[in-house]
Amino acid sequence: MPPRPTSRFLSLLVFACPGFLAGCGGSEVELARVTGSVTRAGKPVANLQLHFLPENGRPSFGLTDAKGRFKLLYTEEEDGARFGEHRVFVRFNETQPQSYAGTGTKTEGPDLDATVTDETKPAEEPSTIISPQDRRAIIDKYGDLEKSPLRIKIEKNGQDLTIALD
Repeated sequence: MPPRPTSRFLSLLVFACPGFLAGCGGSEVELARVTGSVTRAGKPVANLQLHFLPENGRPSFGLTDAKGRFKLLYTEEEDGARFGEHRVFVRFNETQPQSYAGTGTKTEGPDLDATVTDETKPAEEPSTIISPQDRRAIIDKYGDLEKSPLRIKIEKNGQDLTIALD
């Protein structure tokens, strides 16, 4: 018959394990909350997926709304991005039309899913729809990770970015 754990051993487990269990619920890296806006020629760019790739670790992503505003997500449950330099590339959200009006629908990124909410749902206003030529120019310049000139440094919590895709 195997030996029974002693009360001393059980006490040690009770006091030692909460430290291990506390790290299980969220990320183990320090994240900055990041919001911002994206424009082209002063006009908001809606329905744009932004992909922020840090030098080390997992990427963050965001989706612009009708006003070109976004919030970066580290996971579906955690807002933010890692501190430091990020390479940034973009893609238009082709999985939902610009007249999308619902919420709670999934939109796919390269390896992460983002939940569309009222804050991040795609554009509904025709005045924010950019021309096909502008869409093509944005994708040509910023749509490939290796070619995109966008480099953004996340330096503080609560950072609000202004990204001009001109």
